[in-house]
Amino acid sequence: MNIWFKYKEGEPVEISFKGKNVNALKKQIKTKLKNQLRKIDIDLITLRAPGNHENLSAEMLIDEKFATSYNKPVFVETENYQEKKSFYIQCYDDEGVPLNKFELFTMNDRDFREFLRRVKARGLENIDDDNEISKVITSLDDIQANKYYRIRFSYVVTKYSFVSKYKITEEKIDMFVERLKAFPKN
Repeated sequence: MNIWFKYKEGEPVEISFKGKNVNALKKQIKTKLKNQLRKIDIDLITLRAPGNHENLSAEMLIDEKFATSYNKPVFVETENYQEKKSFYIQCYDDEGVPLNKFELFTMNDRDFREFLRRVKARGLENIDDDNEISKVITSLDDIQANKYYRIRFSYVVTKYSFVSKYKITEEKIDMFVERLKAFPKN
């Protein structure tokens, strides 16, 4: 019997189910999603029925009457899926210059991914990370509660970060711009 299921924001997936009850289905789904669910105990996985969204009890029998489809999959949820974390993110001015101010955010994983997409960020960096190459955090799992982070932008390198990284003065930048203007266009 084929069963469609959906985990988080992913596309529905079809599996060939060979068990008899919801617990067996949980185990088979956990095997299929071994990379995402490997650290999660089977008891922390909840399956919700398609359509009416009721939680399925572990002993419930699954037979041919249990209908699913791509558009009506079983929803797979984990207890930590809606886990929220509170942490601080550095504020920036309109030109992208970091301010010496932090704002407290509380997010779940979906909110975190949406935040990164909205601000066009690669991820966050821990302010206390003093490694030469900071780790870019792209998942809420790697965020530590009540810690301080700065945004690691995807494409934009602000003038401020360029200047501070290469210790370039405004005077040197102006000189460079003047040289570029004088450079032959052909």
